[in-house]
Amino acid sequence: MRFILNAGDITREQAEELICSPRDKIALDIETVSIDNQLPLGIGIAWSENQGAYFFNPKDPMLREVVEATPTVYTHNAKFDI
Repeated sequence: MRFILNAGDITREQAEELICSPRDKIALDIETVSIDNQLPLGIGIAWSENQGAYFFNPKDPMLREVVEATPTVYTHNAKFDI
């Protein structure tokens, strides 16, 4: 599984289209194992207050494409993640 999406009952193609749709801003959060083990487990993104996706591979090319194509990226706890 590449990602999960909280958008209801849609096809994989529809999900990929939704994720890759152009938008002005997204929020991003990196999930790690713990404070002691900062190995990244995955990255969550949200484009509205109730829609988003979680990528299991932090280096997923689709995730990278979405982040690079979005002019404004808000981060959660970025100071810790860096």
